[in-house]
Amino acid sequence: MNMKKSLTLSMIVALLTLVGCGSQSVKGNSTIDLASITSTDQAKALFEQGKIDRVYLMPLDFGGIEASINILYIPKKQADEKRKIDQEIYELAVDGLIKNYEANPTYQGDSFVPTSIEIKATGKQTYIRVINIY
Repeated sequence: MNMKKSLTLSMIVALLTLVGCGSQSVKGNSTIDLASITSTDQAKALFEQGKIDRVYLMPLDFGGIEASINILYIPKKQADEKRKIDQEIYELAVDGLIKNYEANPTYQGDSFVPTSIEIKATGKQTYIRVINIY
């Protein structure tokens, strides 16, 4: 009998979950499987519990709007990193060195939490940073 060994997508996801891919330790010792957060309601609930943080994809200071389409729910460490990067870009913009800003999240599967965010600001200077989330 000729049996081919293969991994299905669900088996790969199960293996990655076992080794911690898609999971991140947050506030205290608890671990949240960020890849399993697949709705706004789940993300908001975790935010309200203080287990993840909320940031604006396009900062309000840069003309972003207070709307769900402009909100990302990510771990606090990465949220702090995004705020720091946005502040650095703001200071460069005030100095006239930056004119354009874009932030592009990358998602995996149905997860509502991005795996990474690429931030790019251009003008007289170019500023590119990638925030890896999981």
